[in-house]
Parts: sequence; C-alpha cells; structure tokens
Amino acid sequence: MGPSIRDSIQILLRVRPPDPSEKDFAPRVLDVNTADNAIILHTKPEPTIFTYDNVADADTTQEAVFSLVGKKIIEDCLNGYNGYILAYGQTGSGKSFTMFGPSENLESSWCDSQKFGVSL
Repeated sequence: MGPSIRDSIQILLRVRPPDPSEKDFAPRVLDVNTADNAIILHTKPEPTIFTYDNVADADTTQEAVFSLVGKKIIEDCLNGYNGYILAYGQTGSGKSFTMFGPSENLESSWCDSQKFGVSL
C-alpha cells in the first residue's frame, strides 16, 4: 500500500559532528535526544525543545539514515508513487555527506549508478 496522508512530508534532522576547529572554540549549543526525536537548543533563559519525525545524531551511520527515510521512499517509488528527498541547510552543514557519503566515495558512486541505469 502506498503512502498515507500522514506520510506526505516527514522531516529527519541530522546533526553533523563538529569539525576539529569547532571542538576547540565553539560552545555546545544543542543536545540530541534520538529516543524522543528531539533536539534541545541551549537558549536563554530556558532551553528550547524541537521535535521531528526522526533525529539522527553525529554518530548515526549512512546505513541508519537510509533505513530511516530512504528505503521507504525508494520502495514507494518502485510501486508507482512519487517520492522526493531534499537535503537542506547552510554551506558546510553536511548535505552532500548525507546524500552521497564521504567525499572519497562521490566519484565512484556517480560512476557506479550510471552503470546500472538508476541515479538516485
């Protein structure tokens, strides 16, 4: 059975790990609660909590992200439904990494997908 109205739009928030320069100089601004699909933003005077359909912390693997969102969308597309994955965020926030994996895999992934006739 295809997507329901509830499945129309879902948001996965993925928090990237800090790069080395951020670890030394940037204060910790949020905590991730994957059990509750929430982030806690350290705002003044009180923390602010945001909830999403799925939350992935800095240790979440590519395979886990795919299992959370990609697999269902691909299955629905193969069953004739429309699907779309959008990675949104500022420069350096991890969009390309989330969509394609580590940068050393970008060229080989592109070439491999062309061989098989499906480019996702």
